[in-house]
Amino acid sequence: MKNAFKYLIAVIGLSFWCGQNVSAGDDGLTVASVSEYEFDFGTVSIKEKDLEHRFIVKNESDESLVISNVRTYCGCVNAGWTKTPVAPGDTGSVVVVYANNKSGKFRNKAKLFFKTPSKSESVNVVLKGVCVKPKRGENVRERGSATQLQRPVRERSAER
Repeated sequence: MKNAFKYLIAVIGLSFWCGQNVSAGDDGLTVASVSEYEFDFGTVSIKEKDLEHRFIVKNESDESLVISNVRTYCGCVNAGWTKTPVAPGDTGSVVVVYANNKSGKFRNKAKLFFKTPSKSESVNVVLKGVCVKPKRGENVRERGSATQLQRPVRERSAER
């Protein structure tokens, strides 16, 4: 019984520690909304060096909103954001760039920090995908902001 109680306390404490510090609405934000919280580049070629995605941030409050900081958790991810205050109802943006330099799956997050004169909030956004080295004979075609692999179509001869 003591172990179950300790386990319950640990789970509750961990959920508070790992959870985001926002608590209203579907996404947890009360002063801002973000266009999306996860962007999937799909399968991309390692030849596409920097993969970039723009997250749109809308001010949902009655006060001026500042995107005060964006924290990335890996040296392969950088971010830039709207530095000027965002008026109520207007939008700003956060551009997150993944330095595509090795093959394999990637999933990197950035934490966006918002401030109004009366409240501060934060939320995580994620970039994910799979980076592959092109094989001989593969063509690379553009899809959105990511480069996607496409195998060439072989024509069959009628002489078989």
